[in-house]
Amino acid sequence: MPDIEPALRELVRVRAAGLCEYCRISERFTLAEHEIDRVIALKHGGQTVDGNLALCCAVCNRYKGSDIASIDPESGQLTPLFHPRVDRWDDHYRVRNGEIVALTAPGRLTVRLLRMNSAMRVRERQLMEDRLKDLKTLNAPETQSSSASYHPPAPLRAAPWAVTLCWSARQSQSA
Repeated sequence: MPDIEPALRELVRVRAAGLCEYCRISERFTLAEHEIDRVIALKHGGQTVDGNLALCCAVCNRYKGSDIASIDPESGQLTPLFHPRVDRWDDHYRVRNGEIVALTAPGRLTVRLLRMNSAMRVRERQLMEDRLKDLKTLNAPETQSSSASYHPPAPLRAAPWAVTLCWSARQSQSA
């Protein structure tokens, strides 16, 4: 696979704000660094240009591969996958309690093909949401006057053992 220039890689990362452009998991909460995906693979005539590149978590990239379309599970029609450079995420999906709810045929197809709602991935999004709420609470300034000089610490990357520990603790609490 041809290399992607560092400046182009950085553009893709910044544009996506560190989120997988398919499942929206933050790179800060994953073990593996997000990858640059060619939405339309080279073997299908795709190019290495910003309009064909998306930031993608390792799990979504693994399941997507070079696919660009498949059969919609409801209509039975050949349907293109969600395309991060052409489609707006909010037009195709909603998140409800960690589950990605598809609103369109490309959304349904992409959720199914990329296995976005496996139990592990739903739980990962729930934990990410909980962690983000905790960070907002911890980093919130107490008064408006002190917020002018307030600088929150850089978020920590979740260690895999920490995610497992949090998940285990929550499971034992709910039991």
